[in-house]
Amino acid sequence: PLEVKSCTLYGDSIAMFPDAVTLRGRRHLEVLAQQEGGILFIVHSPQVSFFLPDFHTDPDFSETLYKLRGRLRIKAVSIKWDEDLNFHFCKELSIPWHVYEREGKDRGSYLITGFLKDERYINVGGLGRLRFRRGHYIYIGSAMNNLKARIKRHLKKQKRQRWHIDYLIPYLEGIKAVPIRSSEDLECRLSDSISSISDEYIKDFGSSDCKCPAHLYFIKRDPFQDEGFIEILLKYRIGRLKDLVEF
Repeated sequence: PLEVKSCTLYGDSIAMFPDAVTLRGRRHLEVLAQQEGGILFIVHSPQVSFFLPDFHTDPDFSETLYKLRGRLRIKAVSIKWDEDLNFHFCKELSIPWHVYEREGKDRGSYLITGFLKDERYINVGGLGRLRFRRGHYIYIGSAMNNLKARIKRHLKKQKRQRWHIDYLIPYLEGIKAVPIRSSEDLECRLSDSISSISDEYIKDFGSSDCKCPAHLYFIKRDPFQDEGFIEILLKYRIGRLKDLVEF
């Protein structure tokens, strides 16, 4: 048996799958391996040359695909579409497993976003009483061990307040966490990139152990509707991997 997956997540020369958590997809891999089957990823871009499982979005699917690579026939190809909506084969893509082995562990940096419905003054530990405007907020952090557990803790509404972000989380709506798994700490570089699309920063918030002016940024618009924010995610989640492909 052969399962075919459509892949539309790519940046620069690298494509990744899946773009959302898929428990069902992971179970399918296990069944296919038992039946000595295969899986084909079809990437809808002629520009890509490499394929990797998206260990940022779904580490469980990625780990399963990696572990079954000796029992499961795994292929990835790129195609292009013409004006008549006919597709044409471009090339088979290389799968640089060594990049996954280096970058796909439970460590790295993360973004937490949320919306504050009403302006508030909030006591934030040693920073004192701070004013938070109505709008969207982006917080940058890192955990070079147990990244998944750190994010899970942050997202709890009720907990002992330890980090600056713990004081703000209970007031935010629509909270989303975006992990960026990596072998190096990208927190300060991420903060600098997010500062370029933000409307203002909250001075010293989350940056007491570095030289950054802040690790919390205010943005009037929904960041997931902002082209600059999406480009930053693609850069740090996919684009930066390009330098590791030939490592």
